[in-house]
Amino acid sequence: MNVKKMFAATAGMLIVASSLPVSVLGAASYSDELQGAYNYAYSKGITTMSSIDNANMYGELTRGQLAKMISNWAEKELGTKADETKVCSFADAQTAEGDLAAYVKKACQMGLMGQGITSFRPNDKVTRGEFGTTLSRAIWGTKYDGATPYYANHLQALKDKGIMTKIENPSQMEIRGYVMLMLQRTTNVEKGAKCNDPVTVLACTMGATSCPAECQKTVTTGDNNQFSGVRAGDLSIALNSTNGTTSIPNDGVIKVAELNINASQDIQLQSLNVTRLGLSQNQGLKVWIEKDGRRITSSSSFFGDSKANLVFNGGYVVKKGEKLDLVISLDKNKVQAGSELSFKLSDVTSSAMNTTVSPDTTGVYRTTNYAVTSLSFLSMTNADRTYNISKDSSFSFGEFKLQNDSPASMEKNVLIKNITFKVEGADINNLKDFKLLRNGKELKTTYLVNGRDVTLTVNDQLDSGKSAVYKVVATPTNIENADGDGYTFVIRRAEDVIAEELGQNSVGYRVAIKGWNNVDLKKTTIKGGTITLTRDANFPSVVSADWGYSDVTIAKGTIKLNQSTKFEGGLVLTGKAGSNLNAVRRASLVIGGRTYQATEIATGGIKFDSEIYLEKGSHNIELKVSLASSAVAGVNTFEIENIANSSFIKGAYLNSDETAFRSNHMVGTVRVAKVNVQAQKLGFKKVGPAENVKIVQGNTDEKVIFAGEITNAGDKTLEISQIVLTGVDATTGIPANTKLADVSLHLADGSTSSTVAINKDATATIDSITTTIEPGKSVKFELRAINNADITANNKYRFDVMAKGTLEGNTVTTAVIKSAYVEVSSHATTTVVGNSSAKNSIVLPGNLTEVASFNYNVKNDTVDIDSVVLTGEGFRNGDVDYAEVRFGDVNPSIDTVTTTASGVVVKFANLVTLPAKNYNVKVALNFSEGAVTGAVKKFTSVGVYNGTDVKGTGSISYGHYVAKAFPILAVKEKNTNTGNERLDLNVTKNTDAHKVVLNAINATANGTPVTFRKVSGSAGAFTGVELSKENAEVARSTTAKTAVQSVTFTVTDDYGHSVTYTGVDAANIADFAALAL
Repeated sequence: MNVKKMFAATAGMLIVASSLPVSVLGAASYSDELQGAYNYAYSKGITTMSSIDNANMYGELTRGQLAKMISNWAEKELGTKADETKVCSFADAQTAEGDLAAYVKKACQMGLMGQGITSFRPNDKVTRGEFGTTLSRAIWGTKYDGATPYYANHLQALKDKGIMTKIENPSQMEIRGYVMLMLQRTTNVEKGAKCNDPVTVLACTMGATSCPAECQKTVTTGDNNQFSGVRAGDLSIALNSTNGTTSIPNDGVIKVAELNINASQDIQLQSLNVTRLGLSQNQGLKVWIEKDGRRITSSSSFFGDSKANLVFNGGYVVKKGEKLDLVISLDKNKVQAGSELSFKLSDVTSSAMNTTVSPDTTGVYRTTNYAVTSLSFLSMTNADRTYNISKDSSFSFGEFKLQNDSPASMEKNVLIKNITFKVEGADINNLKDFKLLRNGKELKTTYLVNGRDVTLTVNDQLDSGKSAVYKVVATPTNIENADGDGYTFVIRRAEDVIAEELGQNSVGYRVAIKGWNNVDLKKTTIKGGTITLTRDANFPSVVSADWGYSDVTIAKGTIKLNQSTKFEGGLVLTGKAGSNLNAVRRASLVIGGRTYQATEIATGGIKFDSEIYLEKGSHNIELKVSLASSAVAGVNTFEIENIANSSFIKGAYLNSDETAFRSNHMVGTVRVAKVNVQAQKLGFKKVGPAENVKIVQGNTDEKVIFAGEITNAGDKTLEISQIVLTGVDATTGIPANTKLADVSLHLADGSTSSTVAINKDATATIDSITTTIEPGKSVKFELRAINNADITANNKYRFDVMAKGTLEGNTVTTAVIKSAYVEVSSHATTTVVGNSSAKNSIVLPGNLTEVASFNYNVKNDTVDIDSVVLTGEGFRNGDVDYAEVRFGDVNPSIDTVTTTASGVVVKFANLVTLPAKNYNVKVALNFSEGAVTGAVKKFTSVGVYNGTDVKGTGSISYGHYVAKAFPILAVKEKNTNTGNERLDLNVTKNTDAHKVVLNAINATANGTPVTFRKVSGSAGAFTGVELSKENAEVARSTTAKTAVQSVTFTVTDDYGHSVTYTGVDAANIADFAALAL
């Protein structure tokens, strides 16, 4: 039995779990053995850290720290006392940190450390040889002193006792977790030897006063149950079974009752009697007690007095609310049908002071010849399996197939309650989370490990005639052997499978188990945890850095371990052929948050010879290099081989045997980027403005002269601290050294720098604002300039723009990009653009109606205007009563509106100043009744003026009719099917006032005139039809391809005045729809 197994068997006695903090009980990043060692150390005050994560289990410790741990432990566990008369004085004792100086002296006076030396070296790290010698002296005194080297006999003695398993490298640094583990092993070994002495066992069993105090708490009788012989507490047992008389088979196994336990505290049961009652015989009957299908007492027949004495296996501790099962077996060759049985409990022996059993007798059971169904293991082929341990991954330990042998017509469904497997081979304590799957679906499983047995409770129903495939799975937590740990799950006997026939009230008829001895689940081997190296797919294959750069990342990835591992030799990286690694002045490797500095850098490689400890799980890896301060001749690039299994030196798994790591246990690589040594440039681009910036002489408005974007393509935060500007490409009309503009920086987040004056052919820096850019992100900014008002018209200039910053402490710059030209002109520029989608309309007099729209674009500067002129034809003096003109949101007050034969002049009441902008201009007119003439009012151009100065002109195209009423034509129905072509139009008028007569609908089909005809009323052409607003007249054409071209109509007002509108273009009037077939 190795130490790991011994610990697993005794941990329940050594640790009071309730005294441990929740964080400890929940820790999961350490092996079970190290977790147990921490729990032990915490319970003994060897460590005061309330969490294993804070106990630095993989950390090295100093001689001063060991002095405190070993003296506390020896005093509490071994009873070692300090000889306070012994002189222990060390010149360097006071250099120990904190309170350790006192423990340096105490450890010396106990004879554990500092023997025969004058310097204690309290801050030096402890080697395995030093620790082993100290521990040996604590256990055996000076028994093993005197060898050369001094530690040889001490280490060998510890190995012989199973306390220290690895003594081949006495100079290796010891770590805290192993110190705790070996202190725990020592306690177990020493106490076990003393308490297992036959005389001691007898004394403790009989409760004699000669039983040592420590052994009174650790003498056990199986199942880790403790009983010191002292009686205390109350125990109540209630027998729960069927009422009246119940029929049962006279063959097989039957659960006849439950024992409902009520205890005031944990009570250990030792034995009880079961008496058979009723008209029956003792022959062919046996009885026992089970817990969840596992037998916990002896199996007994009934003897002459019809009593059976059941002894609990080593004593069984019950708790309040626990349930046990009373089970009998019957042999049909000896138990006759018709026998009547009942059973009474009595004579309970336990650790309780007071015991009651009530009710104490079962109901009556009458035997019959009923045949209980059976459950068969069907033939199923398994093969040996091999897996690599993977964090929290479960693996198969074999499959088997079960069949309910009852025909479907019998409806004898079976409840499979639990199955017990003996686990042969490796230590079962290295497995957890046992589960059973049915046809690939996980069953709700609870399990109990008892020695090498594991009982899986599933309560799975298997119906009559049905079969199912079951798979056993579990999760490995540790491996102990270099070639892997092998496990074979075995069903040893039929009783290992507990299944009951359903539908039998509360009585459980156990079904017969067939074919169990043919089940061969084969062997499952769990090998050393595969360690996987994975590169960061987003990390580039090439990085650039300049001489003197520090901490440049050249590799990123992850290492995933399925078992905690150490690499005593650290890690070695090799340069690729032709690479000179003298270009590197410093290198660091960061794994899982710990930084390891390179101890040697040579032309061909980099060595990290510190021990590397990696806990189970996934850890980030990052390799950083700092380049030589000055250029290395001939080097403009270098490469390092990828980080791979060959990079890690002298590895071992952190288990009890420190199983050797093999290179084939590690797969994958972390790519190391090629390094190009060159000046660094940042991603920099210009995003605007697209055109030169024009400004009028003397104007000092702020203008955007450059919009840019800087991108951080790296994986570290970039800081931009300067924008460098140089005034360039200035025309000769600007004298040398003349200030061009005052420029400021504006960031997208609203931050703004102070302004900087920039002269012709001179450089200035904006450094009053700093921004950071996270990896993969960009920052946008604008440079805004206030032009020097003294620069005269027809001159221009621009700037060279460059940004500077720092990346990982190294200076980086962008490329130089030119800004937009700033062009100085004598006046603003304006343009007028007409609306290409203009719509004509029929306008009602007396209504303010939009008659024209256009775009007015003002550039470079503001413009002053005082009037708008619409030019056209068809106008008469007095045609317009009022006008409104809107330049976007600007609505000038109107002074006068003048109409002539050539158009309309709208004069503003005040001078209007328009800033540089593109304006959508809308003109609305209120026509007078005198404009109702039947003639079209056309607008062909527009002009914007300030007095006689033209401020922009352009073409427009509008034609409007002014009428008091007008017809409305809309499609009612159309049919384009050949032979049935038809276009029907609804014809109405827009108002109830005034008479409207539609004189003609002028239409064509492929250029040929088409006649519309009336649909209602008198037949004939649709001409001279008086229209109504409410009741539509229908005009119909039955000619294919009909399209209405124009209409002619007459309007007679209420005073009898008539106006005819001839050939009004239907396609160009907004009130008419698309009238075509």
